[in-house]
Amino acid sequence: MSNHILRDKDYKRIGAVNDLQNGNQEVRDSSNHRLGYYDPDRDCTFDAAGRLVGRGNLMAMLLNR
Repeated sequence: MSNHILRDKDYKRIGAVNDLQNGNQEVRDSSNHRLGYYDPDRDCTFDAAGRLVGRGNLMAMLLNR
C-alpha cells in the first residue's frame, strides 16, 4: 500500500491519499479521518458513508468540505 502526503503552500499536512490493495484509493484528512475513496473500475468517487460524490477522481474535493 502506497501513501501520498498532501501539503498546502506552507508545507503543512492537509491529508493523504492511500493506494489500497483492491486497487481503490482513499483520502484521509490531517487527523487521519477517512473522507472517502475513489474506485477506478467504476470511475466514481464516494464519501466516507459510501454515497456517490461524482464520476471521476474527485478526492481533492472531499478535502475542501
